[in-house]
Amino acid sequence: MWLIDGTPGLFTDFYELTMAQVYFRKGIRETASFEVTVRRLPNHWGFFVMAGLGEIESYLRALRFDDDDIAYLSSTGEFERDFLDYLAGFRPSVQIRALPEGTLFFPNEPILEVTGPIVDAQLLETYLLNILGFSIIEATLATRTMVAAQGVPVLDFGLRR
Repeated sequence: MWLIDGTPGLFTDFYELTMAQVYFRKGIRETASFEVTVRRLPNHWGFFVMAGLGEIESYLRALRFDDDDIAYLSSTGEFERDFLDYLAGFRPSVQIRALPEGTLFFPNEPILEVTGPIVDAQLLETYLLNILGFSIIEATLATRTMVAAQGVPVLDFGLRR
């Protein structure tokens, strides 16, 4: 399912990397957990549909920082050599629990939980939130369209507009 050539190590934001370096430099290695929830629905939606787990699985398998990633991070002057060496060998070690793909859910329900070393969890946050946000909206819109069509076949030419 992974569609990008190369490694996805830099598919995050600078904040996540700098926070991970703080944990690393201070020797904070505890296990952390974070949950993903959706706070509210758009008006008149009623539900969301869980989606994106295949992409997350592919991302976790591919997540590495290659030589180009490390060189770029080094060029910023913001990262210490020992942290960059750590990133060069980084392989995420987390457990993910999530609602099954296609499950309907509602606001304020935990839909995904990440548990693992705090540095690992920190580095995953941005990508997970982005892929879930996009995937859930797309799956929910498709489901709402099918519900509204009441069994009538639906064609979408949205890309042609």
